[in-house]
Amino acid sequence: MSRKTDLKYLKENAKTHYKVIQIFFDNEKLFDFIAKYREIDIKIKIIPELKPFTKERHISFIPKTFNIDFTEALASEFEKCEVDYATSSFWVKWCTQQSKELKATGTLSLHYYTMRVSNIVKDIISAIY
Repeated sequence: MSRKTDLKYLKENAKTHYKVIQIFFDNEKLFDFIAKYREIDIKIKIIPELKPFTKERHISFIPKTFNIDFTEALASEFEKCEVDYATSSFWVKWCTQQSKELKATGTLSLHYYTMRVSNIVKDIISAIY
């Protein structure tokens, strides 16, 4: 329902070894969220979930479905994509950049939401390692 509710839920269910955080596109929001749950003494591992889009139509329904926002930089760059192929290429670059930043700041595990199109994740992983 809200970030505050999410933190409360995490605190109440902190007996698990890890939690996968839903799709997000702004690493700063994730870092802020992690800092807040560390402040309330939650020590479980957080695994961020990244979503490389594979179809232009995903841009309209996924943010509504998962209640997520795009950064201005992401929206501006995405508007330059004209066809699905460019869209996939764009998301490989975006998720690769996002993944590298997460790994550079100490994130040990990443989860990619593929919606049955795993080849795009293979391209991202190849670019990272």
